[in-house]
Amino acid sequence: MCGRQLVRSVVVAAVGLGLIVPSALPAEAGKRDSLRLPNPTAAMIRSWLFPGWGQWYNGRKWKAAVFFTAEAGLIGYAVWENRRAAESTTEEERFQHQDRRNLALWWLAGAALLSGLEAYVDAHLAGFDVSSDLSLSPLPEAAACLRITVRLDRIGRPRSGG
Repeated sequence: MCGRQLVRSVVVAAVGLGLIVPSALPAEAGKRDSLRLPNPTAAMIRSWLFPGWGQWYNGRKWKAAVFFTAEAGLIGYAVWENRRAAESTTEEERFQHQDRRNLALWWLAGAALLSGLEAYVDAHLAGFDVSSDLSLSPLPEAAACLRITVRLDRIGRPRSGG
């Protein structure tokens, strides 16, 4: 299988997963319980175990598809470069393919780290109000009062006891 075909297959699988799995579930399964907030540690660990699982757990289906596609594409590219390195005839060609494979694995590690951290932070922020009304309106009973008293009879007199 050519490298481009492998990447295309991974992308098609990711899009299929993102589009087919939610429609296969019952309608009530996709709705979140407003009282249940996702566990940040569980979201992070899920994201590290399987690409996009932590984002899916947080209810962010499109982020899950993006992270799955990116990580699966990097895995596919690393495997492809590894095969090409094994099949190469010259030492220089083998070194180039191994270098590309290693670079893809470093990018994969970075993407996995970013995916886990993003799932962790997103789960922490799940309970925050993100409505369009961000105005502040103080409550009448919570109004603060400040009282300043200035004694004018002491102005201009020298201090005693000093």
